[in-house]
Amino acid sequence: MSDKASWEKTRQIIQSRQAKADLDLTVKNARALWGDIFSLLNAASDDGILATTQADLRGLLKLTPQPKQGKNVIAVMVGAAIKNFKRDPTQPHLRRQDGAWFDFSILVDETQKPAAIIGFDFELRFPVDFPTSFLRYDLNTPGHNNQDDGLRFHIHPGSDDLMIHSGPLTPIEILQQFLYGLPFPVKPRTRGKSRPQSD
Repeated sequence: MSDKASWEKTRQIIQSRQAKADLDLTVKNARALWGDIFSLLNAASDDGILATTQADLRGLLKLTPQPKQGKNVIAVMVGAAIKNFKRDPTQPHLRRQDGAWFDFSILVDETQKPAAIIGFDFELRFPVDFPTSFLRYDLNTPGHNNQDDGLRFHIHPGSDDLMIHSGPLTPIEILQQFLYGLPFPVKPRTRGKSRPQSD
């Protein structure tokens, strides 16, 4: 078996291991998930983590039907209907006190009983003087091309063209990481050149 063929097999094994992990992606319904996320964001505001005001949170966090994904698929989201790949800071987003900002979309299929999260994307963007521009977690919907490559659940570490297998995380866990688990280091090990930003 060639090295490439071995890797092809390995990445399918990794994806299978992710699927077997103790990861509960069921929810009561999309509105219940909205409530859990709203509570988490409110708490982060109380903790001084979010610069986005509590008054703005309710308008930014939306429940949006996704008929292209299925009859009863609803997105719990902060952001525009189309992914903000240009990382335009004028688009709806949440902002941390340290200047990092993020948005997300979570697809909930309410035809399943119980309802299930079938896909999501979360992207955290860093200030212009930080060496890495962004970090994105993706769980592609079932049947996506990335599933054939063993990469349905993956991370983009600062590049849309670079994908790394991700450990299985729930949307709440990713949000907790964005809010509390990725502070800027007091003494960074690397210093990158400033990146242009249209803010």
